[in-house]
Amino acid sequence: MSTTGTRRAPIRRRLTQFIAALAIVTGMSVATAGTASAANVGEWACDYNSYHNSCLYIANLGGNMYSVHVGIDIYMSQQDAQNIINSGFRPTAALYGDDGSLNYRTTIPLTGNPTAWSGGYSAEFDKVVSGSLLNEDDDGVDEIIAKVSQYFPAAQRTVTYKTGEVKSSF
Repeated sequence: MSTTGTRRAPIRRRLTQFIAALAIVTGMSVATAGTASAANVGEWACDYNSYHNSCLYIANLGGNMYSVHVGIDIYMSQQDAQNIINSGFRPTAALYGDDGSLNYRTTIPLTGNPTAWSGGYSAEFDKVVSGSLLNEDDDGVDEIIAKVSQYFPAAQRTVTYKTGEVKSSF
């Protein structure tokens, strides 16, 4: 009976967990080294790497009203994710206009509770907003992103993750 396949997964998982913990503890920003996408209304705009995936989705509801949804998955062990949940620290999300410098638009409330799963930690945020709130400049094209912040009690630090960008004329 070969143990090569059965030993490789736990070693890879421990190595991934160690690297993620090291990145947080040493101050590397796991939120800035991702692959970001730009999208239109009705499309997902995500930023992701091997540590997280954070996405923004804006849907047109009609009548100049829009549904804003933000989701984040932070990859870690299920136990580490459960420890964050048990600590009582909840993530926060906010919407920003992005024309080279970020300008705050609104907070997006947490939907339900964060979850711990075999791949890590997940949270969802939702809010209905007016198009005028999303209209962040006068050049005709608005660039909207969201930021999700989570406090990690074990590392005693907050990490902020940026989503991809939704571009549209609101």
